[in-house]
Amino acid sequence: MAIKITIKASYKLPFFFFFLSTLFLASSSATSLINALSDHNQQCRQSFCRGVGSHHSLLRSKDHPQDAREEYFYCSQSCETSADPKQCETECRERFDEQLKKEAEEQKGQEEKGPTFNPNPYYFPKFALRPRFLAEEGAYFVLESFARLSHLLRGRIQNYRTALLQTTPGTFVLPYHLDAESIFVVWNGRGTLTLVMKDTKQSFKIENGDVIRVPAGATTYLINNHTTENLSIVQLFQPVNTPDLFEEFFPAGYKDPEPGSDYSFLHGTESYYSVFSNDLLEAAFDVPREQLEKAFGQQKREGMIIRASKEQLEALSKQASPWWRKLVPWSMGSDLNFNLLSQRPLHSNNYGKFYEAPPQEFKQLQDMNVSVAMLDINPEVMMVPHYNSKATYLMMVVDGMGYFEMACPKFTIPESEDEMEYQEEQADQQSGVYSKVSGKLSLGDVFVIPAGHPVSIVAQNNNNNNGNQNQNLRIVGFGINAGNNMRNFLAGQEGNIMKQMEREATQLTFGQEMEQILTSQKQSYFVPAPRRGSSTEKA
Repeated sequence: MAIKITIKASYKLPFFFFFLSTLFLASSSATSLINALSDHNQQCRQSFCRGVGSHHSLLRSKDHPQDAREEYFYCSQSCETSADPKQCETECRERFDEQLKKEAEEQKGQEEKGPTFNPNPYYFPKFALRPRFLAEEGAYFVLESFARLSHLLRGRIQNYRTALLQTTPGTFVLPYHLDAESIFVVWNGRGTLTLVMKDTKQSFKIENGDVIRVPAGATTYLINNHTTENLSIVQLFQPVNTPDLFEEFFPAGYKDPEPGSDYSFLHGTESYYSVFSNDLLEAAFDVPREQLEKAFGQQKREGMIIRASKEQLEALSKQASPWWRKLVPWSMGSDLNFNLLSQRPLHSNNYGKFYEAPPQEFKQLQDMNVSVAMLDINPEVMMVPHYNSKATYLMMVVDGMGYFEMACPKFTIPESEDEMEYQEEQADQQSGVYSKVSGKLSLGDVFVIPAGHPVSIVAQNNNNNNGNQNQNLRIVGFGINAGNNMRNFLAGQEGNIMKQMEREATQLTFGQEMEQILTSQKQSYFVPAPRRGSSTEKA
């Protein structure tokens, strides 16, 4: 029988409270949410966690029902304070098994009926982020496959996934590797990230604006050595095995002790050593079985993200490369990382800034042919309409609120695969007819800007009177197929391609009045947004 290397998950919920308060209720302070939850919990007969489950169900509308695995997570935690924890856990598992069976039947029914389609095929609210790991010490959320989220994105960005990782202060993310090429972008906090590859180990001090290129197969671990701030990282993955699917591989991890059980899904990370036979492991390590069992048995019984002592954090942070190396993307020792915010903004004025690292200028990004962008817009300001010549951008909101509007070739939501194929065949006959795609933006929302599609992004004030009314709209983006992409602006002074047309061409195209309209805007790139309550915002 193979040696089982396990790290038992010990999960509480304070971090999940914090994460929900920021991810799902970005407009409310964490303190307000926790107080509200505390008041709500006093009305519950069973556990702190039952209050979380009840409040969480309010966060998801009837169109976004709570996932069975998340519900089991809440239910299992509530058993800690139950009068009969064993019976409580049994009931949780029975309910979970029933929900899984129901979900399987519903999925089978959907397959027989045909696929369902997103009414907004380029906009994915935060509810599309699915938890892979949840703990008091951190959380890891992955966006569903674009191919499953939108039929219009099949083949275009199908083999890319995005994720959001957040860890609390004083924590260590256990080593793992991925079967995917990836890019990490730090948007909050500080820490140290280490990559271990063949005959090589590189450690980087990371902070807001850092971009790290993580090769497929590189064993990765990181620490959050800050005393008060969470470490937050947006990630892009390009799987190397199965298109749009990737897996984490842990040398140490947790597996539910009951054979065949399926209850450790959120906090379970099985060790890849555990599948090998005892004889093979003894030969591989050249040590007796008793020594292996003793060593593996001494591992901490916790989850993917664990607490670390101050001394351990200090020792791990000392291994990092000097901070100044990442300021110059081509300097020695910075083959895998750089700081985007230390570069000069590509487009900027007093209203906003747009930073971008294109693959033709940053060698770290060349093999993936991906650019990394960070957008920072003041409240009540818009980025004027523009389009990209060849890159498709995956954009994730990391702070603030706003909305976007985009012009797309006219489409209707198909009711079947046959109708979708028919629409694709008829697309050439509908040229020059457009639909407006728009969506409200807040923390955790993702939207896609296909190449050639004119788009405008607007930042808004927060209206929830929580003290954060002047919060900028901040977005992290990844440009797919970004080599030599050009951004063409359709308004403003600089970069406005319409102003480059000859006078006669302008008159023939638009008429006499357009020449004056094209020169009336004195700002470039970022301009004051439409007045609140205007028809533009309501559309």
